[in-house]
Amino acid sequence: MQYTTSPQDINRFMGGVEGGVERLRILFSAYQSAREISEAGLKRMFSGSILDKAHETAATGGKQMAMPLFEEHVPTRRRILMTGTPRLFAELEIKNETEYKARLLKDAAQKFGMKKVVAFSRTNARAKSLQEELVKRGSYFSDVIRVYGVMSAMKREAIYSRLLQPVGEDESIVVCNSKVMVTGFDLPDCDGVFLADWMESHAKILQAVARAARKW
Repeated sequence: MQYTTSPQDINRFMGGVEGGVERLRILFSAYQSAREISEAGLKRMFSGSILDKAHETAATGGKQMAMPLFEEHVPTRRRILMTGTPRLFAELEIKNETEYKARLLKDAAQKFGMKKVVAFSRTNARAKSLQEELVKRGSYFSDVIRVYGVMSAMKREAIYSRLLQPVGEDESIVVCNSKVMVTGFDLPDCDGVFLADWMESHAKILQAVARAARKW
């Protein structure tokens, strides 16, 4: 495995083309080397970035640790952020866990301009609570929907059909569910997946994230 901190070497490595076809490239980096990736001036966008210990990125725009969050520094189509350590940008008056999650989801969706988001909770009751809190908070999401197991197939299909339609310029949708949408439904133009609760199964996490990752 090659290693370097040279922006020129990074640019050369990521621009690998063989026989007119772009070769698969996997780049491993510490947050401390994000500046070198930014200075490489990459013309080729990453298909995806996985940010471990993502709480380290909780810094303001110009800080080096936050660079992987911004397209002008690390251009990427999709980001997966993983952390077990919550970090707040400012002190918030939070009354309960559900309120915190709703605030987090709404702020992230607004900041990154997300139009369609699927939220997964551990139980139907927790998905319902998240839906109610999002409705109460209002402002960003124009439509807050919940899908659950005992819902009639006709009603569920109507919701799925609605999700597959393009959204208007001033519209945004979030769908709250527990396990119903883990398999059997793909949303090609999904902007984000919100894991509101922990998931023990690695397979279920991959299946949930796949709602936004599959583009066919």
